[in-house]
Amino acid sequence: MAQLLSRIDARLAQATDEHLIAELMAKKAAYLVRVGDSATARAMVAEVRKTFNDGRSGRVTCYLQIVEGLLHYYQFESAAALDRFTRALFLAEALREPDLICICAAWKAFVDFNSSRFEAMKRSLLLVRDLAGGEDHAVQSRFAVTVMIGALLLGRRDVGQLFFTSGHRHAVADGDQVCINSLLFDRAVFSSARLRVDWCRDKSDASWLQTARAELSSAKNLQHLVGVTTMRDHFDLALARLDLIEGRFTEALPTLLRLEARDGFAHSHLNQTALSIEALYAQLQLGDFQAVEAGAAAIDLAQLDALDPDERVVGLSIWSKLTEHPAMAGKLPSVQARLEQAWSDYDLYESQLRHALEPWLTH
Repeated sequence: MAQLLSRIDARLAQATDEHLIAELMAKKAAYLVRVGDSATARAMVAEVRKTFNDGRSGRVTCYLQIVEGLLHYYQFESAAALDRFTRALFLAEALREPDLICICAAWKAFVDFNSSRFEAMKRSLLLVRDLAGGEDHAVQSRFAVTVMIGALLLGRRDVGQLFFTSGHRHAVADGDQVCINSLLFDRAVFSSARLRVDWCRDKSDASWLQTARAELSSAKNLQHLVGVTTMRDHFDLALARLDLIEGRFTEALPTLLRLEARDGFAHSHLNQTALSIEALYAQLQLGDFQAVEAGAAAIDLAQLDALDPDERVVGLSIWSKLTEHPAMAGKLPSVQARLEQAWSDYDLYESQLRHALEPWLTH
């Protein structure tokens, strides 16, 4: 059992105050959501709400909303998750309790990032920066995850590594094995995301590719060891995408085809159309032109419009690579105008993210 969970259970065994018991149960439920045991977490929330659903404790309500936000987040319900974390932060600020404000703001910043709400993310991060103490390990580790992934998506490996180290130190001090896993996973996945964008711009950093693959394998092994069941498909997808970049098409294709039939991703991050295009690219490179023609005929490129700017520009770039292949000459519709607009949208997206993270990129 993780140290953090053991500590919570030890405190629960000794606690007699109903408010403290409820708060500890909510904290335990939050950990269980993150490890993948949502059913037990929901049951614990329901148990606490039997007594505290009347709002008698603002602190307990805040922690319950965090758990509910996490439940929505891991169900890829970003809007509902953001609503819960926003409500939690609003209540924490009304209570004027710095520890509550910080943990709510740290989680809200993370969800803001995933929703591309970069200015809102910045405001939440600044709250943490200004209020959190150096020994508030749960807050500091979560804060570090968000800054790290933002920096990596901007290609700032130096800043990303700085906050990975900081987050890892705090997560270890907190005994939070899930956060340690998250740091490893997110570092690898967001490195891969940046590498894909660079690949589409005909740039390649072989050393970073090698490092990202090693980090991803390490994170996947750790997840198995500690029993985390969330985000498993994301590991396989990230590895397949690295295979695609590195020309390992035989290795990439089976995974892409398998994941294409699943619905285990946030719809703003990935959809079936994007996966199908990547699978078609692997098939093209393997010489299966008939499969490419048949598959391309079923593609609705308009579905890419629902994706975040980085995913959209990669999808359209790969489609453009398909159209430029001699075997596909004249057989696929050109997306040149849409691709140019996608790059413009991505550059704006990157600029907004860079502006939001400026306090941490330059200091």
